[in-house]
Amino acid sequence: MTYSTTTYLIPEITCYEDAVIRFENAKHIRGTHTNQRRLCDIGENADNPHLATRGRRQKHKLLIKDKCIVKPCDGEKEFFSQRKLGTRGEIYYQVKFHDNAIAEFFPDYYQITLAGWESDSTIGMLQALTRAVLLPFNTTKYIPDAYIYGTRGTEMGVNNDGHVKNKTHTTINFPDDSIKEVLPIYSYVTSDACRVLFPNRTWEETVKVGTKEFNTPETGYLINSNNWYQFNYDGTPHELCEFALFYKYLLDKKELYKARKNVLGFMNYVKATLKMKSLDGGLNIPLPDGHNKRAKDKSESQNYYLIYWYCLVNKSNAVKKYLKAQDEANMWGEMLEALIHWNAVDYNNKVSIARIENDLDKIIKHANPRTLVRVS
Repeated sequence: MTYSTTTYLIPEITCYEDAVIRFENAKHIRGTHTNQRRLCDIGENADNPHLATRGRRQKHKLLIKDKCIVKPCDGEKEFFSQRKLGTRGEIYYQVKFHDNAIAEFFPDYYQITLAGWESDSTIGMLQALTRAVLLPFNTTKYIPDAYIYGTRGTEMGVNNDGHVKNKTHTTINFPDDSIKEVLPIYSYVTSDACRVLFPNRTWEETVKVGTKEFNTPETGYLINSNNWYQFNYDGTPHELCEFALFYKYLLDKKELYKARKNVLGFMNYVKATLKMKSLDGGLNIPLPDGHNKRAKDKSESQNYYLIYWYCLVNKSNAVKKYLKAQDEANMWGEMLEALIHWNAVDYNNKVSIARIENDLDKIIKHANPRTLVRVS
């Protein structure tokens, strides 16, 4: 559940002087620190005293005057805690919302953060303060269906060869104990971003889903919910601002064709057998009574995981030898039965043929990571 907050009295701070004026005009509240003001206090000389009083009562929105205390090295500006840039003694103004610092205004730039809260109220506050627009960012739109995408919390980065650091989602042991091999199934990170930021309302109303590149004025800047992001007052990013990484993936059609061709016989067998089993024109196949109460036994699980190894293009000699020694017709039948029951839905006496075929296609893709290619 999310909560919204009114942004009616929140000032629009377009430069450092706006923050100074708002602080100086606001009334100091007795019992609070002298460097603290209510952000929504529009001042004693306001045309509407009622609004000034109303803004003064919003004690969960604060404007705080503070001073940089870290000494730069060799007379230069430097990064210090919370990614602030400043010189010793420099005055800046901090906005706090429910005790969380979400914006800071320095003479040459400002910086913002969601402070770990991707809430409507925090986003509304930042948009009102800085004239920025923060649109939702959907990571699943930048990776083809069937592949496993990493969550926002997944660590981002690149390997020494420049490729994205993908994470092993799970591993599948070879079903027969005589072969000590493990097949990794990967998840793919697109970004740890949660929002696309367009500063100064320079945006085109929607996020460009088809783009291969972000962090430009045209496509917006990717931000996550924890880091600080620095901008100049004209809306351009500060020179040392680092935005969230972004990767986009597409199918490698040549590799996918090779992977499907590798198991074409089994795929044709599955389609033909399911069509024969169907009683409604190829949409579903019936299941025996009581299948919902029957737990998947060990052999059924082994046969299902064997499909991954069977669909693997680059098999080891040991795996090839094992599969060649099996009775192919019997092995196909057992793998198909496992595939059917694995896709059965509880409290339903039939299973969708499309669901079964899609699961087989997913297995082919998961077993062969070369079918996915990173394009940005």
